[in-house]
Amino acid sequence: MRTKNSIRNLIFSFSGQVLSTFVLFACRMVFVRTLDAVYLGAYSFFSDVISLLSLSELGIGNAIIFFMYEPVAKGDYEKVKKLLALYRNLYRKIGIVVAVIGFALMPLVKYLANDIAEGLQNITLIYGLYVLNLVISYFYSYKRSIIEVHQMNYIALSYQYFLYCIQGIIQIVLLILTHNFILYLMVQLCSTFAINYLIAKKADRMYPFIKEPIQEPLEKVERGKILRHIKAMFMHRLGEAVVNGTDSILLTAFSGLVSAGIYSNYRLIINTLSQIIRQVFNAITSSIGNLGVLEDKDKIHAVFKLLNFANYWIVSFCTICLGGLINPFIELCFGVDYTFETGMVLILLCNFYLTGMRQVVLRFRDALGLFWHDRYKAILEAFINLVASIILAQIFGIIGVFIGTMISTLSTAFWIEPYVLFKHGFRSSMKGYFLQYLKYVLVLLLNGSITMMCVSYLNGGGIRNFLIQVLISALLPNLIMIIAFARKEEFQFYSKMILHKLRRNT
Repeated sequence: MRTKNSIRNLIFSFSGQVLSTFVLFACRMVFVRTLDAVYLGAYSFFSDVISLLSLSELGIGNAIIFFMYEPVAKGDYEKVKKLLALYRNLYRKIGIVVAVIGFALMPLVKYLANDIAEGLQNITLIYGLYVLNLVISYFYSYKRSIIEVHQMNYIALSYQYFLYCIQGIIQIVLLILTHNFILYLMVQLCSTFAINYLIAKKADRMYPFIKEPIQEPLEKVERGKILRHIKAMFMHRLGEAVVNGTDSILLTAFSGLVSAGIYSNYRLIINTLSQIIRQVFNAITSSIGNLGVLEDKDKIHAVFKLLNFANYWIVSFCTICLGGLINPFIELCFGVDYTFETGMVLILLCNFYLTGMRQVVLRFRDALGLFWHDRYKAILEAFINLVASIILAQIFGIIGVFIGTMISTLSTAFWIEPYVLFKHGFRSSMKGYFLQYLKYVLVLLLNGSITMMCVSYLNGGGIRNFLIQVLISALLPNLIMIIAFARKEEFQFYSKMILHKLRRNT
């Protein structure tokens, strides 16, 4: 049942993310063509402000969901109700605090956004809608956790991605007919409410016991343990926000808006792909949590190796495809003036690969509740990233910003995260993990070199050449990986599983 639910979660997560991404991309294209450029600046500015306000939530959901795995697996629904009550109360308090702070800042918005305020009508109302959209997300959403810990997140995802698509389609129609940014935001607000409300009602129907009153609140010791984990998760998310949010700011500071604009195209493509990969592995987190409660360390470690191999296949394939296709794609869409040189692209790909290869380690760390042990890692990573990026940008220019990011990852997250997982989760040596990591990198370098060499022969622009490059990038890396890993235990496991599924369907 665990495997079946994981597969469902993977399918719904991947297909939903891809579909909603296409719709939202289409919506963004219409947005740019129907509204003045000042509205795009407003969209970006207010999104950054709201992301800072939302930092107050970081860590609560992950920490409390971890504490639900054991009572759900043992059928202790009284404790589940207590955890949900704590989750609900914390979220409501945060929602109130965010509303107070957010609306208190409203009179200052026109001064904070001085460079975009001219020519933008109803700036205060627009900001208010952004704040309201964030506040609404804190109510009802806590009930989604009960669906996740039962390994049925595909149910919540079906609501979420369906409404995202409906939201995007309605926004496209309204933009074409009215060119009205406020109506655009109101649709987004209604969609946020509908997603949380409908998922909450679905949770009520699936698990009616959550509506029953609790006999007594959580014990003080248990509550303190949960709050301790919430603090750890907050540090992780805060550090992650700093690392991911400083590159564009530093790029603008050292090289100006033109370079930042060029980078935004690369960032849009890379982040979209990263989000799809992240969603795929987020979909199996609840199954890992259930596994951690019911199985021994050897079984958990064996599943980790299987998933880490799948993660490597996906991330390395995406890295190679980006290496061969990202510059031709941007040149085709925006022109050669909007492309970076090869060295810059390679650094961006290194950062993409390093971040992507952390996904399974992070999912196991979160699902096994090990985030307290490396809580200071995130702060250290953010500090190194900021300092190294500033120093190297002064020496090497804009490429130094991204070299700084790579250095911060290699000096902290690259080894600390697996160290914590193997020491406190598997209770074994991580030597085998890093030896395997090295083999994976060598295969990636060989595979990428061969594929990019073949793709480079077709440089010269044009849709026909690009489509041939896409075909080569899709087939050749997978063929090379099949040859390289045909005898590997993990590859044979997946091969047998796929063949078994095919035989059952024929």
